[in-house]
Amino acid sequence: MIICAQQTDELKKEINKIKKSRQYLYAETTMSDPEEALATALDMLMRDAQKWIVEKKKLDDKDVDLVLTNLSQHYEKMELSRGNMFRAFVYVKKSDIFLSQNTIVTHGPQIVLEESENELPQKVVAQNSEDLPEAILRLLALRQYHEVPPCLETLQKEGMITDYKRYASLQNPDLYVLIIYNRQAEVEAILSEGPNRINYRTGKPDGVANYKGRGAIGVQLRK
Repeated sequence: MIICAQQTDELKKEINKIKKSRQYLYAETTMSDPEEALATALDMLMRDAQKWIVEKKKLDDKDVDLVLTNLSQHYEKMELSRGNMFRAFVYVKKSDIFLSQNTIVTHGPQIVLEESENELPQKVVAQNSEDLPEAILRLLALRQYHEVPPCLETLQKEGMITDYKRYASLQNPDLYVLIIYNRQAEVEAILSEGPNRINYRTGKPDGVANYKGRGAIGVQLRK
């Protein structure tokens, strides 16, 4: 995921080229709050992506689950007489839009509107890494959201996990290990399954209540 805070002539040319190309879907908004502008643009893009793939594949279900890879974001600050405004521009190549066989994220990282004030823990202290399942070790290696879908697909193909879904779709969340990510598309925590969860990175008790405003994906390990 690419975020550019400065608007240059080259960037303007790139944006105009993307707008004219039929290879891309894009969305843009202008608002006084940069986070709201970016979140709104991302939401608009996801809706357009859903509509495009439903029409392309002639699907009956209009509320499909998508995976968008190589999603790019730009924003610029505009100083106006009535106050500063922020223009957000997001785009994705049509060839980078995929239907998910499992529900991962319908609205992508943009559903997360709160930032974490804590630094991401960088190592596992919960227990010796030799005691952890291989699937958990691979999840702990994830740092960015874009790494999640291919990792989960590989784990499922290798038979290490049986299922993965976005948190809102879980009928019994206690059966799933949770991947928590924030608005910046950073993987913030890996929480164990069960009603009393442990943060695999810190080794301390933790739970979804501590991650309000974040997004989560549930992963069911093969026993």
